[in-house]
Amino acid sequence: GDAPVCVRRDTGAALQWRIRNLPYPPETYSVTVEGEHVVVRTSNKKCFKRLDAPDLRRLDTAPDAALLTWRHANNTLIVTHKKPPVLLRHEEAERAERAKLKEERITGDDAGCKQQ
Repeated sequence: GDAPVCVRRDTGAALQWRIRNLPYPPETYSVTVEGEHVVVRTSNKKCFKRLDAPDLRRLDTAPDAALLTWRHANNTLIVTHKKPPVLLRHEEAERAERAKLKEERITGDDAGCKQQ
């Protein structure tokens, strides 16, 4: 189909959305922050998308227009929002917690799980 398709692809430093099947010239697009959403519009009224960032919402943080960039290439609009420091700290804490749990599982006492 020719309908726009939105895919979320994050990087280590940014949240990223890719909207495919958008053949319009770059000057057609408007990417703004409205409340807790990033909003993509076209001046020809062919596309309107609200991009959700549940990662930010969980931390009571709204998207920041100063951290938002976008580019258009190969009929794809790529919207990038740099991860704010609060999200980077949260992700680092989660990584440390997972590493700790993994370490406990490897070196943990298996006394309660005797093999039959």
